[in-house]
Amino acid sequence: MKKLTVKEAYALLTDGLEEPLKIQYVTHCLHVGDLAALIADGLGLDAEYAQTLGYLHDVGRRIDPANHAYAGYVFLKEKGLDDYAAICLTHSFLNNDVGCTCGVPLPEDCLGYGTIKSFVETHTNTDYDRIIQTCDLLCTSDGAVPLNERLRDIESRKGRHAGSDRHRAAAQAQLRAFEERLGHPVSDFYGKIR
Repeated sequence: MKKLTVKEAYALLTDGLEEPLKIQYVTHCLHVGDLAALIADGLGLDAEYAQTLGYLHDVGRRIDPANHAYAGYVFLKEKGLDDYAAICLTHSFLNNDVGCTCGVPLPEDCLGYGTIKSFVETHTNTDYDRIIQTCDLLCTSDGAVPLNERLRDIESRKGRHAGSDRHRAAAQAQLRAFEERLGHPVSDFYGKIR
């Protein structure tokens, strides 16, 4: 596996982007990566790897905002970064379930649906996958917020569906599990991210 530095991941995320797009999604990715690094470090994991995954989880928004998971996956695969490409697909779907997502579910007619569904359902989620999923649900472009606040925000913009309650419960359980392992609330890290 080619391991990216934080600087290399940042360049993949930002190079060539116009300023308004940078403000809208890049700061969210930076917050996710920075929080992921703190959680990973607190768990004795590779903080830099977690940070780079956080920076790149939404890289597909630069290509196709409506189908960013698949676009990011393809973008990073084409660069030979398969281990990083995976986070683009796994970050939105808790419990290896394409229906366990915040906002409207993934449309079956979207580009790459079969690839996404097959990958998500057969991939063995790691601590890194779960850290990025959790941080994605805690971070906005303004910083980190309580989980329920972030879920309400996403659902107000993207809607609710039959799997919304299942997603909310899975997200809360995942956050609690990390906090138990850390021995303190994840919110203790909020003041330490950009």
